[in-house]
Amino acid sequence: MATAEVVARLHPAGVSESPASKRAKLNSAGPAGSESLTGDELSSVDWWEWWWNEHPEVAAATQSARLEVALCGGTSSATTVYGTYPMRLFVPQKTASPDANAIWAYTSSHGGGIVSGDKTGLRVVVATGCACVIATQGSTKVYKQRLGGGEGLMPGGRAVQALAGTVQSGSLLALLPDPIACFENSSFRQVQRVNLLGGASLAAVDWLVPGRVGYGSGERWAFEVYESVLQVAVEGRQVVNDPVRLERGAELSVAEQMGAVHAMGVVLLVGPRLTETCQQAEAVVADLGQKYLRGGAAWIRQPPQPMPSGGRVVASSSRVPGGLMIRFAGESTHAAYSFLQQVLSPLAAQLGAAPYNERGLS
Repeated sequence: MATAEVVARLHPAGVSESPASKRAKLNSAGPAGSESLTGDELSSVDWWEWWWNEHPEVAAATQSARLEVALCGGTSSATTVYGTYPMRLFVPQKTASPDANAIWAYTSSHGGGIVSGDKTGLRVVVATGCACVIATQGSTKVYKQRLGGGEGLMPGGRAVQALAGTVQSGSLLALLPDPIACFENSSFRQVQRVNLLGGASLAAVDWLVPGRVGYGSGERWAFEVYESVLQVAVEGRQVVNDPVRLERGAELSVAEQMGAVHAMGVVLLVGPRLTETCQQAEAVVADLGQKYLRGGAAWIRQPPQPMPSGGRVVASSSRVPGGLMIRFAGESTHAAYSFLQQVLSPLAAQLGAAPYNERGLS
C-alpha cells in the first residue's frame, strides 16, 4: 500500500478546490436564510470576513486572547498580550538564540484543559518583517461533556477552540502546539484560519493523540466527536482547506478504526521563508517510505499496545499553492514528536530554537 493511501485513509482532507466547489461549500456553510456568495464575491478579500460573520460561535472563541507582534528596535516584539479566562498567554523574555528575530508565545488554560461549553481561542497579528511562534505548555486536554439533568449529554456542550491569524509582508507565523488529547465522551471543534499578506509564510502543525490510555481500563480514542479545520488564505483568497472529522460510529468505534495508530496529524508549510523546510520534509517523508512501507504498513491494523512506545511513522506529502502539506500517523507520541523535530529542524535558525525541542525558555 502506498504511503499516501495509508495516511489519506486515516486523515482525509481537501487541500485545493475548484471555484465551483468552494462556492458550494461556502454557501452551504452558513445558517438558513444567509445570502449566497457570487463568483466575483468568492474571489474577493471580503470572503475572509464573510466567513467569520457566518460562524459566530467560532468568531466569539477568537476573542479570548490577542497577540500582536511588531518590530521594536529592529527586533520582533510582543506589543499586545491579552488573555481572558480560561485562556492564558505567556511570552518568555528570551529565546535559545538571542540573535534570532522571533518571539515565542505559549497558550494554556486554567485547569489544564478545555471543558464542554468552553469557547476559547486567539487572534494574532504578525506585522511586517517579524517571526512569531505560538506553542503550548503541554497537550491540550479536552474533558468530557457535562451530564444534563438525567437526559444524557448536554446538547451543544462541545468545546470550541479557534485561531484567527493575519501575517503581514515577509513575516513568518509558526503554529507549533503539542497534541490535542480528547478524553472519553468529549466533543471538540477546532478552527484555525490564517490570512497571508505580501509574501508572508506559515508553518502549522495540527495533531491529536488518543487521550488517557493508561487511565483505568483506558480511554483510547473514546471521544464522541473530534473535528478540526485548517484554512489558509493569501490576500484573502483561500488556498488551503483541510478538514478532519472523527466520530464514534454505530458499528465501529474510533479506536477500532484507528488500529495501532497512536498519533496522527498534518504539517502545513506555505510561503517563501519555508523553502528549505519543505525540502527537508520531502526528504524525511521519502526516507520513511523506504524504511517502514516495504511490504505494506500492516502494523496500522494490528491491536494497539497498552502503552505505545514504538517508533514507526508513516507519512505522505503533497504540493499545495506556495508550499507543502505532510500527513503523518505514528504508533506512539514519542515517534510523532521525533518526526516533527526532523521535519521542522531547518526552522531553528529563524525561530531561535528548534521546534519541539525548546523547553526551558523563560
